Amino acid sequence: MVYVDVIWIPTNEIIYHSSLYIGGSESKYYILEALVYPDYAGYVVPSGGIYEEGTELTVTAYAYEGYVFDHWSGDVSGSEPSIDVTMNSNISLVANFVAEPTEHYNLYTNVEPLGSGYITLSPSGGYYEDNTEVTLTAHAYEGYIFDHWSGDVSGSSATTQIIMDSDKNVVAHFVEVATPVVSVEITRPKAGYLYVKDAYSLPRVAKSSAFVIGPITINVSADSPHGIKRVDFYIDGEYLGSDNIYPYEYRLNVRSIGVHNITVVAYDWDDSTASDYVSAFVFNLMPRKYERSGVLKGKIIDGNRMLLRKGLGGVNITVISMDNSSFVKTVHSRRIPLLNKGRYSIRLDPGRYMVIVSAPGYNTVEKQVKIIAKKTTRENFYLSPI
Repeated sequence: MVYVDVIWIPTNEIIYHSSLYIGGSESKYYILEALVYPDYAGYVVPSGGIYEEGTELTVTAYAYEGYVFDHWSGDVSGSEPSIDVTMNSNISLVANFVAEPTEHYNLYTNVEPLGSGYITLSPSGGYYEDNTEVTLTAHAYEGYIFDHWSGDVSGSSATTQIIMDSDKNVVAHFVEVATPVVSVEITRPKAGYLYVKDAYSLPRVAKSSAFVIGPITINVSADSPHGIKRVDFYIDGEYLGSDNIYPYEYRLNVRSIGVHNITVVAYDWDDSTASDYVSAFVFNLMPRKYERSGVLKGKIIDGNRMLLRKGLGGVNITVISMDNSSFVKTVHSRRIPLLNKGRYSIRLDPGRYMVIVSAPGYNTVEKQVKIIAKKTTRENFYLSPI
């Protein structure tokens, strides 16, 4: 025979008193009550029941997603999810759960070299919940460009993403932009101006092209801290010639009725380059008609008599064209005493020349000169005795 007494108390706790009489003997049974707090945070195994006195049980708490077990309360205590109980009385226990704490991670960023740029983060902050996707963007300061990422991301795009599932370290690498060393500009002809027979130009008449009637001397301004080695001239990609003596120029005298691209490339002694170009409409039906020679003239002076500027007569003056190696011309300085002694004058086509001056008993002198159409180039040479 089993009879159970149920007693209600103000706390809503239920107390069971059970007795079982079997074959004249008494067996006692007790109630295990297992509760969960908060509701739906997890469950307990076993979840409750009636057990014979002395029964040993292992009660285990299991958390649902988003929660973790925290501790036991009621008739038991402890912080381990599994606990052993012996049914020597009614037992009421509560498995207490708490919301699972969200992991947070640090995102550490650096730039190389220092002062070359900076990194922006979206979302900002640098401290993120687990599995947050963060967008990183590299920004270069003036004089630098972004090159690549290293650390926990890679790639060469300035914008990249990273998933924060642990602490991360990211480095943005920048490289210095090489400042152009060589500067070059075509100063003549200029787009929008009209040039007639290389003699003069009219005010601006258009925007996109220069207008050239007859030949034109292409003038170039070039500079470099390493010095200009030479300037090459091209028309429509075809090489015309070079100039290595300031002012840098080339006389364009080709038969043409049409638009051409005039390009110049400047080289310095460090082999750095720079280029410039201009579009020009060239109208030139008879190139030879407008060609004019230039004059090289000066005086050969005795280096021992420099103050008196005493001229040396009969000195060999050899002129070699640097544009046409087959052209060689030799003249002698005048022997006439007084004012004309040692003077020379040579008419040459426009271009670059090597002038070699030599005389018995004197050191030979060499110099590069440039002859410009319809102009006189003056060069004096001082010869020192051997």
